[in-house]
Amino acid sequence: MDVSGALLALFLLADPAAAPRPDTARVDTLVHRLPTLRVEVARLQTGGVPLARAPFAAQVVGADELRAMPHRTVADVLARLPGVSLADVMGSAFQPDVSLRGFGVSPVVGLPQGVSVFVDGVRVNEPDASQVHWDLIPLDDAERIEVVRGPAAAFGKNALAGSLNVVTRRGGGPPRGALEVAGGGFRRGEARGSVLGGVGPWDYYLSGNWVQSGGWRDDASARVGRLFAKGGWRGERTDAWLSYTRGDDRILQAGSLPASWLENRDSVPERWRSPADPRTINFTGGDLFRPRLHFLNGRVAHRVGAGTVLEASAFARENRVDQFNANFTEPDTRFDTRNRSAGVAAQLARSAGRLELASGVEYALHDVGIRIFALPNENFPGFPAAGEMSEDVGTLEHDFGAYAQARLAATERLALTGSLRWDYVSLPFRDRLDPDNDGDNLFRQLTGALGVDWVAAPGTVLFAGYGRGFRAPVIMELACADPEDPCPLPYELGADPPLDPVTTDTWQAGVRFFGARVSAEAVAFRAEVYDDIFNVRPQGTAAAYFQNLDRTRREGVELAAELRPAAGLRLHGNLAFTRATFQTVATLSAPYQDDDDDDVGAAASADPDDDDLAPPTVRPGDHFPMVPAVRANLGAEFASGPWRAAVEAGHVGSRWLRGDEDNTEEELKLAAYTLVGLRVERAAGRMTVYAEAENLLDADYRTFGVLTLNRLNEGERVEPFVTPGTPRRIGAGVRWRVW
Repeated sequence: MDVSGALLALFLLADPAAAPRPDTARVDTLVHRLPTLRVEVARLQTGGVPLARAPFAAQVVGADELRAMPHRTVADVLARLPGVSLADVMGSAFQPDVSLRGFGVSPVVGLPQGVSVFVDGVRVNEPDASQVHWDLIPLDDAERIEVVRGPAAAFGKNALAGSLNVVTRRGGGPPRGALEVAGGGFRRGEARGSVLGGVGPWDYYLSGNWVQSGGWRDDASARVGRLFAKGGWRGERTDAWLSYTRGDDRILQAGSLPASWLENRDSVPERWRSPADPRTINFTGGDLFRPRLHFLNGRVAHRVGAGTVLEASAFARENRVDQFNANFTEPDTRFDTRNRSAGVAAQLARSAGRLELASGVEYALHDVGIRIFALPNENFPGFPAAGEMSEDVGTLEHDFGAYAQARLAATERLALTGSLRWDYVSLPFRDRLDPDNDGDNLFRQLTGALGVDWVAAPGTVLFAGYGRGFRAPVIMELACADPEDPCPLPYELGADPPLDPVTTDTWQAGVRFFGARVSAEAVAFRAEVYDDIFNVRPQGTAAAYFQNLDRTRREGVELAAELRPAAGLRLHGNLAFTRATFQTVATLSAPYQDDDDDDVGAAASADPDDDDLAPPTVRPGDHFPMVPAVRANLGAEFASGPWRAAVEAGHVGSRWLRGDEDNTEEELKLAAYTLVGLRVERAAGRMTVYAEAENLLDADYRTFGVLTLNRLNEGERVEPFVTPGTPRRIGAGVRWRVW
């Protein structure tokens, strides 16, 4: 904390009048007028770092880019950035898994979450398991999306791979409004409307969004509805706003299918054989996900003096989720999860010539309740009794954080950035069915970052940085962490021995170039991860528990370029190589083992017909599943008069299956694939008509795969279950500017 105190002392002593001012004309010559856009690594509006000279990789996706191609969720936007890939575990395009630099962020409970996600500076990782529900983030109301790669002290826990912040739109100016309706393949219909404007110092923005999709697979419909409102006041020295988001969705999840069904229709059991295309089969009848969100958020910023801004924010958020899972290796389950959160934050930022300082504190309270009901199904007749409650647990979590950040422009060419953060997390476990299981968990962590950037030549910036990040274990992990009493999730949760927090040491370095028509960036990174949390299986048992692994690693190279060869034409592309590996020996839990298996300790076999396939034992150098080694995007946008067009191709390399973490089943890896998208629109007065296509070439691909036991065919066998990718979809719509 000594360095933090020094940063605060510098903050208090900084005198804007006494600080030397750089020669603006000289700086412009050196950097060819580098872009002045700032990325808000300081969480609130003030105190960010110039994007062109950030000592870490970062991207800002603006409103024009957000609307250039069709997107269902923020995750679709991220997939167009370097090194980001998507996987569809749930069988719903509204709930993808995201991999960034080999770290995951997902709506799936139980998977390790390594990315921190914010909406207007408020963390929206759910407090029960740090998962993210992409369908609840107001993408249509986004002004921009900021992506910071690598740990940053201001963002706190979970920022192992980085953080992203969705900044929502705000009103102002003369009143205006728009209506939009669209439709397309798979019985998809959309409607949205917005009104915004301002009166004097007051501004307002109101929008509604509704999407109904029948889905292209059986019993895979989705209804997504959202209301967003934001009002603000801009004074001479004070700026304030308040927003409210209401989300109410109903999504049926088709899940994955046995790969043998997709390869040979004759292998499909008679009860599922009616579809002409086996890819459309949903053998569970549709798992159900039903979230209901209320989210109130507000912020006020006041300029207290020359170069000094005080900001404060507060939020309240409730997400009630009903979820039903149909199972074949255990009873059906129904989850009733209630996440309630409230918090406040304050930040003081000061700019004093070449020195910029920011320090802040934040506090959040999370009230989590999880009830799990076991339901009978045809595979488990008579067990358990209908609606039997198997778990009723919860927590009242307290999160406190304090951070300080400083950026010093030592010369016109050279700048140094440093930050420190201290976190305190109190996470008690409460078992309402058996209070003897109650327990407490406490985590304290100091993290920080250091970076340097240097203008090596006109328009060329070199940068390098180091950051330490951490992730506190979540209640679902802590409740199943006892090697003496492993548990088959989601049952038998209790106050088990505490887990250590996950920590990372991340180094990255790169170069940026900004020219009149060309811009480019190249970044190399390496993240050493300590005490990563995985579900492991003790030798000779069928149940499992969460455990810290000594070490894992993520490393790679990310390349991106943009070319504007002529007026109205933009070409862009990126390429990333990612290597995510285990660096320790451990036997992990495998989805193809259950309570009926007697040969868990049997030797692993490369034969997928062998039912004695043992859980994977990983060793240093084994690759993570579902992380492609190669990821690439290439696109073009053209605008001329009333016409706008965009075409984009994305390539995803081959991936190891989940359940094959020891990389023994190379012939079963998911094959690489390439998707092409297109959007064309034409404006005519107040009306804009557009058409769009996803998977234009109708590629047949698999977006997710897991090695597990197939109980659906005669003669049980271990084989891949895969999620087929969405076929070609054509859509069209019209947008009308009402006034």
